[in-house]
Amino acid sequence: ASMSGSGSWSDVNYNETPSGTWSVARHLERMLVLAQAYRAPGSSLNGDVATRDAYLLALNYIQASNKLNGNSGNWWWRQIGTGMRYTPG
Repeated sequence: ASMSGSGSWSDVNYNETPSGTWSVARHLERMLVLAQAYRAPGSSLNGDVATRDAYLLALNYIQASNKLNGNSGNWWWRQIGTGMRYTPG
């Protein structure tokens, strides 16, 4: 899937309530991939401005959507799972 001009992906259901699985996690995983590509020594995307801008667009979208806050759904995603998606295992 490709990122839209808003920083979202069409295959992610941003209205989904967190449960055992949460499609919003794909957004976070893709952000991690962008960040890793931007910082990876020897990568063709290392220091690439378009990659950085795509990451920032995705970050701004997810923060503005307020999907990482709230009390509905599975607490694990909001308190543990999202942090795990921002950092490498």
